[in-house]
Amino acid sequence: MHELTRRNFLNATIEHACGYLCVPSLATLLLNGRALASSNCPEASASDTPAFIGLDLKGGASIAGNNVIVYKEDGELLDNYEGLGLPNEIRPQASQRIDTSLGLPMHANSAMLKGIKDTTGKEVQAKTTGVVICTKAADDTSNNELASAPGVFLAGSSGLIAPLVGSDEGGAGSSGGNSITPFMHSVMPVKIFDIASASEIIKLGNVWQHQPQRVQQVLAAINKMSSAQLERFVQLGMPEQSAEMIKCGYLKAKDLLTPQEIDLDPRNDNTVTLPSNVTEAAVEIAYLVLKGYAGSGTVSLPGYDYHNGSATTADSKDYEAGRTIGMMLQMAANLQRKLMIHIYTDGGVDPASGTQKTSKGGVEKFVWSGDSEVRSAAFVLVYDPSGRPQLSFGESQRQQLGAYQDEDKGTVNLTPASHAKISSSPRAQAQVVVANWLAWQGLEQKIFTVMQGAPVNTSELDEYLFMSSS
Repeated sequence: MHELTRRNFLNATIEHACGYLCVPSLATLLLNGRALASSNCPEASASDTPAFIGLDLKGGASIAGNNVIVYKEDGELLDNYEGLGLPNEIRPQASQRIDTSLGLPMHANSAMLKGIKDTTGKEVQAKTTGVVICTKAADDTSNNELASAPGVFLAGSSGLIAPLVGSDEGGAGSSGGNSITPFMHSVMPVKIFDIASASEIIKLGNVWQHQPQRVQQVLAAINKMSSAQLERFVQLGMPEQSAEMIKCGYLKAKDLLTPQEIDLDPRNDNTVTLPSNVTEAAVEIAYLVLKGYAGSGTVSLPGYDYHNGSATTADSKDYEAGRTIGMMLQMAANLQRKLMIHIYTDGGVDPASGTQKTSKGGVEKFVWSGDSEVRSAAFVLVYDPSGRPQLSFGESQRQQLGAYQDEDKGTVNLTPASHAKISSSPRAQAQVVVANWLAWQGLEQKIFTVMQGAPVNTSELDEYLFMSSS
């Protein structure tokens, strides 16, 4: 039998039938394992490496102003936040409208902030901080190169079981989320749909390391399937796929045994606090990453194209995002693990002139009427169980990369004097986020081996760093 390479396999019919490998998939796990083994990729230790999760808000969420406070180039508040959804009555000029519970200044009426506070304790909040990134991102498209989690994997965080996990079922493929990634890699993310789906990823144990001939046989068998056989096969769950391979003699039942029992269900972990109204996929991905079973992960939440003339809809979705973020932070605290969360979105939103109460007894906000990529933003939150991380910004500087401007009632300043590259380039945003994850470990220069053709060059990198190992 000739050697079946990853290139041969991915060029074969399975890729055309499925778009990319459907996961949890027997073939994907075997390919991932073999790729890791051949590259001698180091396994990260959960005890000394910060965990990393990307949160991809699909559709163009309102981040700037309405949730996270953004500033002008001179570090002063904007004169007008109406273009960011805030009527004059609740603009953040008044100190009571700015909340720094998380270290990062957020609007006191932010639905994301409320969601975070409702799912975390004050001690967790006190050990968290962050940075807002003022950047343009194209509206309603998966073509923004925003996905950062694959860069963390390439930087050395491979996980004990799966290198990458993600929740998105769309076509971004190698990112695990809605947006694509600028980081070139050959390992497909394991798709996590719910808690039950994750329990299947350990069934193969270390078969790719200890019995490479089994891997060869399984991949060759799948590669020889007819289109009809393949279409049926990819619709099966991994247990059924494994059963077929056993029945046909390509695997043995003992291959599916693990050297030790690993419970991937966070509901069985009495050290973890799990909130309600957070998707199972998000909970499971956070657990896999924070326990060190996965190298990094991406959670994709749909429904953030909420420009439907209702302020209540937008706040409801933002609250969902906040609860998801809070769940991640609280779980990191429960498991005593450092954590970086990168929250990003494809585009932004433009408000209409009318206002509406966001909920019964809520404040008046402008309603969203359409997309506006120049009102986009992202932010990063970092948590350290030993205490709030000290960011490298000076006392007079805001916790912000890039800037906003007053023109057009608040838009991204695409040509600021500092951080200019990040203001118009999603690719640069992903690079800078991973560089800061590395800087937290004192390894920031490694970004240039992780990302080829990096927009921010060696001489400019220090300007974009807010994390340090000290």
